Amino acid sequence: MNRQDLYNGIKILGGMATFKVSEDDMLAYVEGELVEFSDEICARLPDLIEEAGIVFGLSKVLEAIEDRLIVARGDPPEDGKDGVIKIAVEPLASALDSDEDMEDARDFKSLNLIPNVLMGEVVAKRIPPTPGRPGTNIFGEKMEPRPGELVAFKLGANVEIVDKDTLVASCDGAVKIEDDGTMSVATEWIIDGDVDIATGHVEFAGSSLTVKGSVCSGFSVEAANDLLIEGSVNDDTIVLAGGHIEVEGIIRSRNTILKAGRGLTCKAIEYAKVFSSGDVKVEDYILDANCQVEGSMEVITGKGLIAGGRIELGGSLIANIIGTAANVPTIIAAGINPLLERHYEALVKEQEKSARKLAEIKKGMLKLDRLESAQGGLDPKMEGIKKRLLDVAMSIVSSMEENKLKIRELETNMGQMEKASITILKKAYPNCKIRIDKASKVIDSQMESVCFTFRKGEIVTRYIASKGKESS
Repeated sequence: MNRQDLYNGIKILGGMATFKVSEDDMLAYVEGELVEFSDEICARLPDLIEEAGIVFGLSKVLEAIEDRLIVARGDPPEDGKDGVIKIAVEPLASALDSDEDMEDARDFKSLNLIPNVLMGEVVAKRIPPTPGRPGTNIFGEKMEPRPGELVAFKLGANVEIVDKDTLVASCDGAVKIEDDGTMSVATEWIIDGDVDIATGHVEFAGSSLTVKGSVCSGFSVEAANDLLIEGSVNDDTIVLAGGHIEVEGIIRSRNTILKAGRGLTCKAIEYAKVFSSGDVKVEDYILDANCQVEGSMEVITGKGLIAGGRIELGGSLIANIIGTAANVPTIIAAGINPLLERHYEALVKEQEKSARKLAEIKKGMLKLDRLESAQGGLDPKMEGIKKRLLDVAMSIVSSMEENKLKIRELETNMGQMEKASITILKKAYPNCKIRIDKASKVIDSQMESVCFTFRKGEIVTRYIASKGKESS
């Protein structure tokens, strides 16, 4: 008998039963009148099995399934698994890997909307395919599996392959995956609306983040570089950016904090705390705010008004109006960089502390020298203490020398601050306090078109002529 005969079936017991093999060669069985002729079938099977050449997977006890008696089963091959790409960046990995609704288990404000990644950080890993496991059919023949297929990375912008199966970011930004699986790192990102409960807190590591709406109460935005907010910054918010911040609306509320790494442009500031390492340009007014600015400030369009609050500048100020007709206290301090001052004060304190430590070490060394002279030497323990004291002393001296250079640099920069000026193009109302460097002046009557500068330890007042020339 040949294989085709076995596939078609071999009639036995006068046609009352049929011996067959499945066309995939994985199953041999008898079907037909099984109950009535079971003994006769069992007696006939050894010869049939031998004649058919079945050598693998023979059943020690015949298994009855419906109208069949299973004679032999092959071991089917296991096909290999295709390769897969595993996303390494949160929250994409969680979104792709999890089928569960985690809404109740997470902070509703910390949604990690933007999948940030830094240069060199792993974006995705490629899991190689598996070869599969061979099988054996009932004739003892090996059955080869289908090997898994290798999946290819689809490369977009700002990504590169390292170590064959690892995709990394070639710059800071956020991972984007297109519908066709193309992966890239975006250096610019747009929030198409407000920062609110739908977005949660927003963080972005790329070069430019744009918020098309406002930052709503209770939420925060943090950008590694430049940030554009087309709406306003509302109550109880935190806005941080390593680069320049532009707010087309108003920055408001006493509980709001905004920090700009390279300057700020905005329409208006109301009550908020604002810190900027660069220049600040306000297009309308500042109302009772607390601003600390390393650079200069300009408030000359719109109302051009600074009313109430405290403005501290490392550079100069130019504004239309300071104070109000109601004599609201307003403090303007130019030529005062609070960050440099704090750094300078910290370094000076560190130098004083280091000097005290060095003096204590010198006392300890003198005692050891006396002991060494009296005993004609030091035991190993005392020698170890002396060596450690010398090492610490050298480290302190080195640190103090570095700090001296930093202090001199800061003193030079701070010395330039006396060149700062406060220029009021229109009106300066009473009860405004002017400070430049270490000198201060309280305005006790209304002044118009005036410029305050620092000279020889005092504030010098000069009036600005209508044609733009200054007059004493």
